[in-house]
Amino acid sequence: MKKGFQVASIMNRCSSMVDGGLSIGFHTNELDSEEKVAVMDMHNEAGWLLFQPNEIAEADVPDKQAELETKTPSQRLRAVLFVYWKQTTPEETFEVFYCRKMEAIIDSVKGRLDQ
Repeated sequence: MKKGFQVASIMNRCSSMVDGGLSIGFHTNELDSEEKVAVMDMHNEAGWLLFQPNEIAEADVPDKQAELETKTPSQRLRAVLFVYWKQTTPEETFEVFYCRKMEAIIDSVKGRLDQ
């Protein structure tokens, strides 16, 4: 199991996502090479984010496995199509729009298949 890290930082960015989550950015103080490697090794890993104005005590760290609720590619495509539908002030229901767009995607891929 990878060991976590604790570093002084400033939360400098926070924005809401379409799925209800947040995108959060931090700036750290200068890190030594070992600390940088530890952080970079965890890139794209699921884990817990603990942030508070003071140092975090070991007792504050959750001991259960962190799990990110990730969407499947098809769920992501449906969500993106929904946002696109909302932005284009639709004349049709989302279900009709969705079926039409999915058929267009399917036809596009089928057109690229070897006969």
